[in-house]
Amino acid sequence: MTTTRKYPASKITTRENEIIQLISDEYSSKEIAKLLYISIETVKDHRKNIRRKLKVKNVAGLIRVAFQSRLLQLKFDDGVNPLHSVSAYASGNVDNSFIEARH
Repeated sequence: MTTTRKYPASKITTRENEIIQLISDEYSSKEIAKLLYISIETVKDHRKNIRRKLKVKNVAGLIRVAFQSRLLQLKFDDGVNPLHSVSAYASGNVDNSFIEARH
């Protein structure tokens, strides 16, 4: 069962949003510190504050809530929405003969 929770995304600072973006791009705390010219302790404090503000326990929750709150959006390098193929598959509108050929 999914419950609706309100996330205080509006309380996320510009710096915290930068860190959320970098976390979603798989940067470590050490790499984030180096990129932003801040100490690793400052990055850890930002991460802790982000988790507290978004009421999440871990990075998976942070990313989920960041998408739900529209702090993060999918990036399309080639202009193609990667979810299009997922929704096409789910609706049965995709050629999946290659799967059948493997069996």
